Amino acid sequence: KETERDTTETGALENATEEQQQAKENAEAESLCCEYGQQQAQLKQLENEVHARQCPEHNAEQRQEEELLRQEVQQVKKQEDEQREQRERHQVLGQFYRRWGFEGPNEPRHSGCGMFGLTTTYPLHQAAELADVRVIEMLLKEGAKRGKKDSSNLSAAQVARKKNKRGSHEGVLRALGAKSKVSAGGA
Repeated sequence: KETERDTTETGALENATEEQQQAKENAEAESLCCEYGQQQAQLKQLENEVHARQCPEHNAEQRQEEELLRQEVQQVKKQEDEQREQRERHQVLGQFYRRWGFEGPNEPRHSGCGMFGLTTTYPLHQAAELADVRVIEMLLKEGAKRGKKDSSNLSAAQVARKKNKRGSHEGVLRALGAKSKVSAGGA
């Protein structure tokens, strides 16, 4: 009986070893199959690339598609930049309007009393007086009219020219497209 048991255990061990060997061989075969599939895919990709280089029609189509894609990307970037600029412009101008009592780019602000006369000025005139080139450029983009006259019958460029001491308002005059006459200074 002892011999019989030893034979049974030996057989069981041999079966287990054979199963392990079979599982190992199956895993290796599956791995080889997977590698073969990857190699086939790489080969197909290389064949397509060679064909694309050799086929002028394919190259032209690909270049055309790439150019269209590049143009679309540029257009989207441009739109995003314009939207960002517009948000910034509205924020800055909103603060400017609130600070100086204006309602919009061409809306006047009236001040003073009736006895000494009512004064009228516009956002462009106020920004010109302050020498704020950035605000002037934003106002112009928002449609501010350069030719509007304040209650002293001056345009924004004339206000800037009058305030221009030693080149202090040169940037404003350039932004408004006006020629400058620099004053020597003093009061």
